[in-house]
Amino acid sequence: MIFESTAQERFGKELQVALLGNDAFEPWRNTGIDRLQSTCSYLIETRGFGGWKG
Repeated sequence: MIFESTAQERFGKELQVALLGNDAFEPWRNTGIDRLQSTCSYLIETRGFGGWKG
């Protein structure tokens, strides 16, 4: 990923704080994507943000 290769330390910190919480960083892809999907669903369905239509 572009973000991971150009700003690896910052990317790791942001991912840990925003999506992984206390879970281990490796492997982050499945857990991070699952949590991102859950967060998006919450924001769209519960908080009333508009979903992306594309």
